[in-house]
Amino acid sequence: MVRRHFDNQDKILRATKIVYASQKLDKLFEGKSFIPFTKWSMAPNAILHILNMLEFNKNPRVIEFGSGATTLFLAQYFHISKTKQKLISIESDVAWINVMAEKLAILGLSEYVEMIHAPIREVAANLRYKNQNLWYDTNSIKSLLINDMTFDLVIVDGPPGIISPYARFSVFPFLKEYTNNKTIWLLDDTDRAVEREIVNEWGKLSTCSVYDYDTYSILMNKAGFDSQPII
Repeated sequence: MVRRHFDNQDKILRATKIVYASQKLDKLFEGKSFIPFTKWSMAPNAILHILNMLEFNKNPRVIEFGSGATTLFLAQYFHISKTKQKLISIESDVAWINVMAEKLAILGLSEYVEMIHAPIREVAANLRYKNQNLWYDTNSIKSLLINDMTFDLVIVDGPPGIISPYARFSVFPFLKEYTNNKTIWLLDDTDRAVEREIVNEWGKLSTCSVYDYDTYSILMNKAGFDSQPII
């Protein structure tokens, strides 16, 4: 009975966070556009957390793996904040890239996002973890990376875990030379055992700490403002 009570309290708190975050995100578009959310979308409170973190960075350089609602909110945020950077969005599905490109064009946000098609391919041995064998095509991603480029934020919501065990692991070793100890990494879906293991393994490979939230985790050297959305 006691356990059931606390489980219910937890569900209520999660629902409250989602409603609060959704209301805040809606203000970005002032009711002028509908941004669809599906079961694949990152939770609104995770997106709000991302925007909070960006607010404390000037002209942040951001890359995301897996496009969707997050892409649209980030593009609108970049527009409002007049950033000089573009969001780099890595996506494996051509049809979905076309959908996203059309939506960005309708919203007048195309200039704030660089969509990159990176098909799923067999991944090099030095980027694998356990029995993982597939990830995004690294050549497609390398074509846009500059030697002195450093990302402030890496958002990982792809590829879908169904394509390969531990499919999202490879992003950390792949981007290691394009990040530093101030880079923030966000991995979605860490309420699932595989993603939780991935982010903990990233923590072992870095000097950063892992901070777990409802459905996502952040890897970072925590300093300065606490950017978690407050309920």
